[in-house]
Amino acid sequence: MVQNEKNTGRRPLVTESHTVPLWDYTIAVYRRSGVAAACLELQHSAHIDVPLFFCAGYASLTGRRFDKTALAWLCDICTPWQKDIVQPLRLIRTQLKQGHEMISRTTTEAFRTDIKSMELGAERIQIDLMQDLVTELPMQQAACSIDQLTSVLTMVVERYSQVAADAPTSSKISFLADQMYHY
Repeated sequence: MVQNEKNTGRRPLVTESHTVPLWDYTIAVYRRSGVAAACLELQHSAHIDVPLFFCAGYASLTGRRFDKTALAWLCDICTPWQKDIVQPLRLIRTQLKQGHEMISRTTTEAFRTDIKSMELGAERIQIDLMQDLVTELPMQQAACSIDQLTSVLTMVVERYSQVAADAPTSSKISFLADQMYHY
């Protein structure tokens, strides 16, 4: 069982009696200053699946081996849900941001809020599925370092973007790795 070192100032994800759920971890990190913006930029520019991005970090930090095989496996399972459910909800939500000429702004904004809630609910379903799948990944020998975490997150971004991470993308990845690592 992997435990975070007490002298790092990090909250442990895994203890003798408890593992922080992936959903709780994701929400806690996502709420930190600058994290949502960095994730949304990577979602837009590199086309990443943000829940899977967090799952990769979480798996690594909880002592699971997250390599290209694990990434491909999770992509095979999660991509249909992302494409068929999450992305269409996101498209509707973003289209409603501009309103509609025949419907009042108040009405479209209320509907947009409902769609946003459904989109988040769909991502929660995916995260709950990935929580179960992470337990099937093999354990690593040693705790994950921040450099290993950054490498894993870079692998995820490069898989989705299909190009090597440039300097601005690498900077966002490093920032997010630091936020995840210091949960």
